[in-house]
Amino acid sequence: MRCPYCGAEVNVSASPVCEYCDSDLSDLIPKPEPAADNWRTGQSNAQRVYVPGPQTGPKSKKTALLLCCLGFFGVGGVHRLYVGKIGTGLLYIFTYGLFFLGTIVDLALIAGGVFTDSNGEPLE
Repeated sequence: MRCPYCGAEVNVSASPVCEYCDSDLSDLIPKPEPAADNWRTGQSNAQRVYVPGPQTGPKSKKTALLLCCLGFFGVGGVHRLYVGKIGTGLLYIFTYGLFFLGTIVDLALIAGGVFTDSNGEPLE
């Protein structure tokens, strides 16, 4: 790296001061990128605190049941998108609710109160 003040070749990882013109180069030292997860780091690794992501409210059982019934009219999978199960929701959309068999199974699970949202929480 070159010193922006005198143009000399310097190694900022060895010393944040230019050895030729004594300029402070600490602002030029690349900063590490923050981690892309839900952990905030304190002063040491022993002080790591989990910060949960955004929470969504509980999904309605009645709404999921009505959306599931749309599967019998050719719009299967909307109920899965509603509860946050995006992958299987798209699969249901492109396969007509897994050839209506998946729609029938989900209808029974929702009516029985066993169906859960993407966080594993039961529908209200």
